[in-house]
This record gives sequence, structure tokens and C-alpha cells, in this order.
Amino acid sequence: MLTLITIAATGIIILYTTFFKSRKLLVPIAITGALTALAFNISDWNTNQLLFNNMMKIDNYSVAFNSVMILSLILILLLSHQYFKGVDKNVSEIYSLLFFSFTGACLLTSFNNFTMLFIGIETMSIPLYVLAGSKKFSIRSNEASFKYFIMGSFATAIFLLGVALVYGVTGSFNMSEVSEYISATAKISSLMKLGILFIVISIGFKIAAAPFHFWAPDVYEGSPTLVTTYMATVVKVAGIAALLRLLTGCFIGAAAEWQHILEAFIILSFVIGNFGAIQQQSVKRMLAYSSISHTGFMLLAIIAINQFSASSLLYYSLSYSLATIAAFAVLILVKNYKNSDASYESFNGLAKHNPFLAFVMLTAMLSMTGIPITAGFFAKYYVFLASVKSGYSWLVICAIIAALVGVAYYFRIIINMYYKESNSEKIIKDNYFVISLIIATAITLAVGILPQFIIGLI
Repeated sequence: MLTLITIAATGIIILYTTFFKSRKLLVPIAITGALTALAFNISDWNTNQLLFNNMMKIDNYSVAFNSVMILSLILILLLSHQYFKGVDKNVSEIYSLLFFSFTGACLLTSFNNFTMLFIGIETMSIPLYVLAGSKKFSIRSNEASFKYFIMGSFATAIFLLGVALVYGVTGSFNMSEVSEYISATAKISSLMKLGILFIVISIGFKIAAAPFHFWAPDVYEGSPTLVTTYMATVVKVAGIAALLRLLTGCFIGAAAEWQHILEAFIILSFVIGNFGAIQQQSVKRMLAYSSISHTGFMLLAIIAINQFSASSLLYYSLSYSLATIAAFAVLILVKNYKNSDASYESFNGLAKHNPFLAFVMLTAMLSMTGIPITAGFFAKYYVFLASVKSGYSWLVICAIIAALVGVAYYFRIIINMYYKESNSEKIIKDNYFVISLIIATAITLAVGILPQFIIGLI
């Protein structure tokens, strides 16, 4: 509970810095708040609390996923110091909105009631509609904000319709009571099936699972790159963690109904994500499409619903978040230096004058591909293991093919960095930026070598 209070309070404190014009304090205050929240979050380990009349559940599952998200937030905040250096207005508001959105993300890992799930989704999403359009004089940013708001509103309406149908059948918003009702029912009613379908579809939108991914490429491309990084990591991890908690904690008795939905999500995410990424010339759009493919890998862990699901999903979320943050960080620097949309050609010869940045990007691309000794290798391995043990070998074969297709666009960047010539010069980066890159890369390699520190936590 103190974790949520700290995150929300930090957002409010940052707002007040506007009155004192203390711009230099923004990042230190934000990082201090995030670190304090992380400490409170870790202190909740093994406590298993039920709060607000059983509407929230603080357990090791929520603590573990919150830790991954807070780590991602800290790395993004470190990147923000240089990213907002040339921005004069509304910077404190941007930081505040990030923290308010993050409050909702934390709720998504610890809800125990459909009401709290709805509050979490909206608290996370509404600030993002504003953040996506925070570049007020950019047509692309305004378009991204408008698209995200419209699509998000439809997803919310679908979610509420699904919850209404489930409530109409069971008479309760409490997850435990809904689960008990389903277990005691010999035949699941059509209204319940429809309610589950609508709820899963709406969360599928939030995590950019195909075929409800259509907003992601345009919104990711049009939003400020730092906001895109937040969307691709924290928002996706929060949504995927919420989906696993919902399906295993509430709809486990109706697994036969929602597993078929997830099968379609997984296959379509692999196909659309990979082949969409191959066709892109913009690295930012490529990363947007590849995130759709990664959603498919994460859903593999959920569809397995066995003792390996939670731990393999946690490991994948950590490895994916670190690699994504590192990749977007290098993209930010290259994009600003080249003053372009950061096509593949922008990375030509990066290793010659910027070997550190090239190594960070190399590690990120190898991890996303699933190459040893990076975290991405064991992330895919444990997800595959969980799926095979539940009889989804055919989906694992599809996933392996998808991973092989991913080599085409990930290695394209590597080839451009190390084997193409360019007139690029050394790119300037501040200490905050370097610290973020070092942490992301070091953990990616450390967890790739010693996966046992993460696997088995939950």
C-alpha cells in the first residue's frame, strides 16, 4: 500500500515544483520517489495482504511485477534528464502524469475485484492520452494522442460491457466469488462466455495483441520517444500481468473458453508483428511491430496455466523491458544527432565512433532475438518450456519460426552498425543517460548468465 501512496505522492510533489521553478530538482525528486517506492514494494514480500474490503491483493506476484515496472520507470527517468534538456515548458507536468499513470499500472498487478481493475486501467490510460500528445506542435504527436484516446475509449466500453455481463450472471465483482461461481456451474452460460470474450479483447488492446494492435505502430511512432518507451515496457508489462492474474485467479474454471481466444492472439501477433517489422524502414516503427510479436511470446506463458507460467512471464517481462529501454535509448540519441526519423541507415557505422552505444544496441537486439548469453535466450526458453508442458508444442514451433523471422530485422541494425560506413561523429550523452544504459545492459547480461535469480521467485 505504501508503494502506491509513494508513487502518487511523488507525482503531486513534482507538480508543486512548478511554482518554485526548480527544474534541476525534477529528476532527483522523481528518482528518489521511485527508489523509495521500490523499497516499500520489496518490504511487502511474503506479506499476502488483502486491502479495501478484499478489492486489492498484495502478494509476491504483485511485488515481483511491480519491481520490474519500477526498475523500468527508474531507467526511463534517467533517460529523461537529457531528453527534456531542450524543452522549456510543461516538463514537471509530464513527470507528474508519468507517475499518475504508473499508479494505475501498480493497481493492475494487485487487483482482486473488477472495480479495482477498471480503476487501474483508467488511471494508467488517461494520463497516457495526454502524454502521447505532449509535443503540442507536432502533427504526428497530436494524431497519436487522438487515435490512442479514441481506440482506448472503445476498449474501455468493451471492457465495461464484459464486466456487466459477468456481473449479471454471477451477481458479484469479486474475483474469488466469480471463480467459485464458475467452478460450481456445470455449464457456462453464453452470457458468461461473451463477458469473458469482451474482457480479454479489451485487455488485448492495452497490450497491443493482434488483431487489436492497429493503434500501436502509429501511436508509438507519433508519441515522444520517451513516452513510447514507457508504453512499450511499463504499460505492456502491467497489462500482461493483469491478464494472467485475471485468467488464473478468476476465469480458471473457464479456461477452455479463453484459451482458444489466446491461441488466435498468439498466432496473429507472431504473423502481423514479425512481417510488419520486416517491412519497416523506420527503426521506431520496427520496434513497435516487434513489440506486438513479443506480446505473442508473453501470451504463451499465460495460455500454459501451470506452475511455470508466472515465473516465466516475470522473467520474459524483465528481459523484454530492459532490452526495449536500451534500444529506445540509443534510438533517442541517434535520432537527435541525425535530426531524422532514425531509419536503419542512421545507424550506419555507429560502432566506429560510438562503440559503447553500438554495444548497448547489440546487446538489446541479441536479447530480443533470444541469443545466449543475454536474458532474452532464457526468457524464450522458459516460456517454451511452460507451453510444452501444457501440450502446446505446436504453438512453440510457431514461436520458434517467429523468433527466426525476427533475426532478419534485428540483425539488420547490427550489420549497419558494425559493417556499414558512415561519416557519423561521437554522440554526446550525459551521465544520467550513461547510467541508465549501463544498468539495462548489465542486468540483461547478468540475468542471461544467472537466470536462477529470477526463475522461481513466484
